[in-house]
Amino acid sequence: MCVSPDRRRIAFVLTGETRDAVAINGKEITPSGKVVAGSLIFSPDSQRTAFVVAKGNGQAVVLDGKEKRTYQGILENSLTFSPDSRRLAFAVQSAEGQFVVIDGKPRKTYDGILQSSLLFSPNSKRIAYAAAIDEEWRFVVDGLERMTCDAVAVNTVLFSPDSTRVACAVQVGARWAVWLDGKLEPSYNAIGSGSLVFSPDSRHIAYAALIGEKKVMLDGRYAPWPGNKQVVVVDGLEQKYYDAVAGDSLTFSPDSRHLAYAAQDGLDIVAIVDGEEAGRYEGMGGGTMLFSPDSRHLAYAVKRGNRWRVVLDGKEGPAYEGILRGSLVFSPDSEHLAYAAQKGTRIVVVVDNEEIADYDAVTGDSLVFSPDSRHLAWSAQDGAKQFVAVDGMAGPEYFVGFTTRGRGIVFDSPTCFHYLAIKDKTRVCLVEETLC
Repeated sequence: MCVSPDRRRIAFVLTGETRDAVAINGKEITPSGKVVAGSLIFSPDSQRTAFVVAKGNGQAVVLDGKEKRTYQGILENSLTFSPDSRRLAFAVQSAEGQFVVIDGKPRKTYDGILQSSLLFSPNSKRIAYAAAIDEEWRFVVDGLERMTCDAVAVNTVLFSPDSTRVACAVQVGARWAVWLDGKLEPSYNAIGSGSLVFSPDSRHIAYAALIGEKKVMLDGRYAPWPGNKQVVVVDGLEQKYYDAVAGDSLTFSPDSRHLAYAAQDGLDIVAIVDGEEAGRYEGMGGGTMLFSPDSRHLAYAVKRGNRWRVVLDGKEGPAYEGILRGSLVFSPDSEHLAYAAQKGTRIVVVVDNEEIADYDAVTGDSLVFSPDSRHLAWSAQDGAKQFVAVDGMAGPEYFVGFTTRGRGIVFDSPTCFHYLAIKDKTRVCLVEETLC
């Protein structure tokens, strides 16, 4: 099952003995072979689809229902739409090696293409990926080999939001460094996986790095610093060393003026804001570091003892058995903070530290505010009933747990919203509701 980004379309693969069909909102596409599992994707604008079909001894891409050229193989998870949805790229296996196909045109053949390295820039005009020849890796940007290295780290190819800058983590000899705009940053033992991030204004870049042996000034003399420390590097400058840095926690504020992340110091988990410690805790929820839209507020989930709390601007909220991952959300006007928490055997929805509803289960990352910040919607379950609730009022009963994940409830206006749901366990329907 694949759900479109606008939550108005859903696609299924209908399996057959020798060939499959793809059903998109009830309309079927029948390719000439079997659909490769996990290859079906929607474009960012939700209007286009692409998937890989296996036929004979080869594979082909089916784009908008039309089967394209057959190749020896299509690399797994390589189908990539551009952000404007007008372009498609993917990586191909041939007898001579591997190459990238962009807009239907093959590029240079290499010994290998790094899985998941294929990336369009936000403006859809540029493309980058990593490729290997004779055990050497090339970072290819806009068709040009920009550098040669021993390895390129998976999931580190990154364009800046304005599409003018590009970076990736590369290995040169025994060391790793960030390659940025044609130049290598300082080298380290390793670069934190998933930590590389540009600021929204594209002027700053930050990442986590593993420090090896290094001499530092202690008591007026240089002494070796113990290995296995980690540090956040901002625009080439190191911040304080810690035992570990949560790479996925590095978060710039929307106005690009602040950087927050989580680090480990001994047994403490430390919240860091603009290079300064903002608090020490026994634990911190993964992926919970969140700035408000106006950049004035910062929230994250922390643990003290066996209880969890949400910290907002340094102040701890009520204690719970747990905070649901992905549930923290600010209202568009930055005035309200909502999340879902475990309270005994129930899940409560909390807004501005007030519990407004409780259920058997809540889809944590379904919480979403209306554009005017006056309403909050989420999906929940009580007993066998699943439904979408708004401000605590339950809507029609459907199966909604899967379709509402990832902010799958979409407000079209301050008083109208829609979501996809499964009715009678078999039929998918588009539900549109209007608030009174």
